[in-house]
Amino acid sequence: MANRIDSIELTQANGTWISLINSASVPGNSTSTLGGQIRSQFNIAGAEAASALFEALYFKDAAGAITRRGRITVKGGTPPADADVVEIGQNGQIFCNGAVFKGQTGISPSLQLFGNTNAGVFVNSYPYNKAGEPYTRRIMRIGASSSASQDIASISVAGGYTCRAGTGGIDNHDNAFNFNWLNSTLIAYIDSSNVGTIQMQSTCDAELKKNKVYVTDKMAALTEVLQWKPATFKYKARGILPESETKLSFIANDLAETSPETVKGEGISPGEDIHDNAVFAKSYILDKDAMIAKLTLALQATNQKLDKLQAEVQALKA
Repeated sequence: MANRIDSIELTQANGTWISLINSASVPGNSTSTLGGQIRSQFNIAGAEAASALFEALYFKDAAGAITRRGRITVKGGTPPADADVVEIGQNGQIFCNGAVFKGQTGISPSLQLFGNTNAGVFVNSYPYNKAGEPYTRRIMRIGASSSASQDIASISVAGGYTCRAGTGGIDNHDNAFNFNWLNSTLIAYIDSSNVGTIQMQSTCDAELKKNKVYVTDKMAALTEVLQWKPATFKYKARGILPESETKLSFIANDLAETSPETVKGEGISPGEDIHDNAVFAKSYILDKDAMIAKLTLALQATNQKLDKLQAEVQALKA
């Protein structure tokens, strides 16, 4: 069907302009049909500088499902710039050059991406409280996940996620947080400071484990534990973290020598800059589960010694 204008109405009474195309038959499946255009154009010295078109769109997919949209096409310039197209559908969808932003009734709005998203969808905004910076500063990228096993998009935020005091709390615009998954460890960052790892509850079900071997050398564990040296200390100020209060615990470097199973990490060498996040990432971390297991073995060894002494005492009394 050739596009044609069947009638144009400029009605002063109701303020409506109508550009109508009338089709004698219903369009077939997999067909997109446009109504009459209403055009607004701005020229400079007779040459088009900017224009916008509005037209109705009637679309039937391969199954015959009907979608009705209003299309706005913006173009212009010398040479003519590529046209940007925005379409608004009856179901609340907003289409913008291949991406679909869909608000769903009854639940929070969601973002759905269609078409080629390899380059990602970028959200630009004037930076909050950043006077003098460009108005179009990229703050978020939403792109295809790098893992073929995932059907979700990845979200990248340039500065970080704003800290806030829980749901409904006031945003703390002075600080942002990020997480990094590195060598099976979840690392937390506040602004640019690595503030430590997040210890999650370990699963312990036997069906999740293999190569299970019960440790029976209780005396060896007791010998190690007797060399452990509890200490008090303060953590140094580092990045956003102030100097800590006095702590009672262990020095991981000591345990790394006597009970290496209880310590994870590479360790920071003397003289390295602890303010460097790459250096801090090497720091030792105590494996509390391993320490508990070692202490359990030592306690069992001590109990065996007590049982033996009690038996000897009873024998002497007899």
